[in-house]
Amino acid sequence: MKYNLIKLSIIIPTYNRNSVLVECLQSIYQNKSKIEFEVIVIFDGKNDETNKVIKTLQKYKNFKYIIQDNKGPGAARNKGLNIAKGKIIAFLDDDTTVNADWIKKIIDAHNTYPDIKIIAGKLLTNNHKLMAEFSKILEYEPLIDGQEIKPSLVNNVSYKKDCFKIVKKFDESMRIGEDIDFNYRLFKQKIRAIYLSNIIIKHRYKEDMYSMIRQQYSFGKGRVKIMFKGDDYPFDKKSILLYIIKRILTPFFDPWLRFKYAIATRKDNAILYLFLGYIQQFFFTLGLIHGIINIIFRSDN
Repeated sequence: MKYNLIKLSIIIPTYNRNSVLVECLQSIYQNKSKIEFEVIVIFDGKNDETNKVIKTLQKYKNFKYIIQDNKGPGAARNKGLNIAKGKIIAFLDDDTTVNADWIKKIIDAHNTYPDIKIIAGKLLTNNHKLMAEFSKILEYEPLIDGQEIKPSLVNNVSYKKDCFKIVKKFDESMRIGEDIDFNYRLFKQKIRAIYLSNIIIKHRYKEDMYSMIRQQYSFGKGRVKIMFKGDDYPFDKKSILLYIIKRILTPFFDPWLRFKYAIATRKDNAILYLFLGYIQQFFFTLGLIHGIINIIFRSDN
């Protein structure tokens, strides 16, 4: 393999989800283009099945892997970045599958927009269970092709490699929200990002109420860590208080936005989506308050 020919490095952190990881790589290697790419999987912890999975995956061209102690997705992505050879870096979650033309669409997009450093694609759900469809609606934004955006996540987001000279690493101290933090630091440096709907992946959204509640509670706690992180963030006591008030009020109006979207797109169960919206916002806010209390008591000690 000639490293100077590698155009795209695909970095996938994974933690004890071997079966979905195999499906993810199977979809990537359906690629029909002649574009040279590499896949870097970082096993963030090891279990009894890890070696078997690695043997299964080693048949793929330009497949690399790293095994590390469980340190979180930020540390895993940093390990992948350390060995990535591509001029473009794309991140995937291990529970996603990609379209057959996904790689070509990413390279075409970066060639078409040479001055844009970050390009985010479209996320679909790969099942149509009620909770999965609702989780997809949670991420809904009315985006149009070529629209400048500020993506919070890194799933199905690709970066020109020089982004990682500007903001070199993900914050490994953060187990949740490290992707939001990383992108925020890039945007602070006036890095531009756009959305393109033809770069498509399918994501396994949460399929049951308990998983959704846990996720939203964790998201709330993670947001607090970002707010109180330090000099990189323009949060003073006043802005933090305003944000908390906004989050407390959000359950009273945000679910209606999701409900209106469900109606506009003729989704079944729109009333149920409204109820689930209240549940989602309640547990996000509960996690936020819990995180703030932890920080307050820690600072008093």
